[in-house]
Amino acid sequence: MTGKTAEQTASAVPVRTEPERTPEPERASGPERAPEPERAPEPGGEPERGPAVRAAEPAREKTGTGPGADRRRGRRTVAKRRWWRFGLGGLTGRRQLQLLAAQLATVHDGLSVVRALTAGELALDEARKKMGVVEHEGDDDRARLVDTLAVSLVTPIDREDVFRLSRSIDDVLDELRDFVREADMFGAEELQSFTALLDGIGEGIGAIERAVDNVEKSGKAAAREVLAARKAGNRVRRGYQRRVVRLLSGDPAKAVTAGELRELELLRTIDRVVRHLGAAADALADGVMKRWH
Repeated sequence: MTGKTAEQTASAVPVRTEPERTPEPERASGPERAPEPERAPEPGGEPERGPAVRAAEPAREKTGTGPGADRRRGRRTVAKRRWWRFGLGGLTGRRQLQLLAAQLATVHDGLSVVRALTAGELALDEARKKMGVVEHEGDDDRARLVDTLAVSLVTPIDREDVFRLSRSIDDVLDELRDFVREADMFGAEELQSFTALLDGIGEGIGAIERAVDNVEKSGKAAAREVLAARKAGNRVRRGYQRRVVRLLSGDPAKAVTAGELRELELLRTIDRVVRHLGAAADALADGVMKRWH
């Protein structure tokens, strides 16, 4: 066996060689471009951002990060405040006061119809038709108020007192409608003697209106107007009592005429109007006391 030297063994192993790389030709370089001056940010704006930053903006908007995130959050906060102010406007106490004022304005319209009837400006059938329309408007006003109470967050006075006040105002309008209806059924013609009593009722309704307007402004002013409404109702009740005494006094053996009975029934309706007006004043007085004391 022939022995091989180390040199012969090394030469027998193939050697792997790398191919030579051809050097790339140098590119012709043009004149160097001057760097662009940095733009100053606009007043109140943000500095200019590069393409990479702008490309990543949508992702940052979704995650609530990035240079414009605070501004976007501010816009959303303002939008929420506007939604609270305008979207929930019907759920606050001011809306309920507006509906109460609308109810009282409708009662004034009904009282105007009754006054025109007693003054001879309207016929019985025409007054009854007009009063029916006004009474339905009052029912719609009360229904809107009750619906608002069902979803309201806050109330100008206690919720129960608002409901009592609205119910009493509606009862006043219903009794005025009954006065016109009874006058038409009785065929009553001489109604001028009721004008003074109706004027007193008008004073009481006006005082309730002013009290409702002052509920959020001044507790003292609201209480003062409630007291004025009670005094007006008391004056009407004294007038009612004097009329009843005049009708029923005299010779007991004397028979009461049909005309006197008709007048007595109409006077009782006026008395019920005054009682409901007093109930409205009581409900409002309770609410004002709870709010301001």
